[in-house]
Amino acid sequence: MGLHCGDQCIKYVLFIFNLLIVMISVVLLVVAAALFLQWSIVTYQLGPFLVIIPPSVQKWIPWVVLVIGGCMFMISFLGCCGAIAENHCMVLMYSVILIVCVILEVTVGVVAYTQRHIVYDKVEEYSSMIGSYMNNTPNHAIATLAKYGHIFENNVRYAPQAEELLRKLSLERLEPSQLEMVNLLEKLQTEFQCCGVHGAEDYVGKSVIKYLPDSCCPVNTEVCRQENSNMGCWTKIEESKGTFIGIGIGFVCIEITTAILGLFLVNSIKNIKNNY
Repeated sequence: MGLHCGDQCIKYVLFIFNLLIVMISVVLLVVAAALFLQWSIVTYQLGPFLVIIPPSVQKWIPWVVLVIGGCMFMISFLGCCGAIAENHCMVLMYSVILIVCVILEVTVGVVAYTQRHIVYDKVEEYSSMIGSYMNNTPNHAIATLAKYGHIFENNVRYAPQAEELLRKLSLERLEPSQLEMVNLLEKLQTEFQCCGVHGAEDYVGKSVIKYLPDSCCPVNTEVCRQENSNMGCWTKIEESKGTFIGIGIGFVCIEITTAILGLFLVNSIKNIKNNY
């Protein structure tokens, strides 16, 4: 006697679902290999995401993608083959691993939520860092810049020569870690069309020299610098927080559902074997 109609449905749902995950995991493994080999087409497509990651972290991305892709492949392979072969042990292992993954993910989520103040403190540190970066310009640089005119007026476009000189003199006085943060923030501002951590006030509200960098104004520099209406990068991230949380909850719900379906299938397979 084979599986009943309902159990057959569970079997093929698990098979098709895990087959899709196997395909996705293979794609991730190919991407990991491409990142290791530095294929230009992959790095070009991932460019907008890679630029917002500090160089010190970028070297670990291929390994992270490789581990995630490998784990996904092994788990989904168990579910896919176990379901279609009606193998009691494979499906049971698949369900147990999924349950363990859910427990780990929920634990990480709870810890991240309880420690969110660390992230907020770091964000405020970055915000205050901007003012420090701007005010690091030495007095002789300010005197040099003055000859270009329109330097100390709020919301007035500077002469291009003055802007470039100010930037170079400011960056020269930063520590390597601070310089990396400034470069990262400028890339964020360009890619996500935001300005500062909390907004343009991070630049014009905390500095002796009042100007916005070009990365804040990629489209219309003059109008942007006059209006100072750009949204802060952290504000943009905060607005998307609900979406990310929803995706995470949905992912966990799918894992729980497939784990339960797997346990149902394990029970049905076990009952059939006992009847024999």
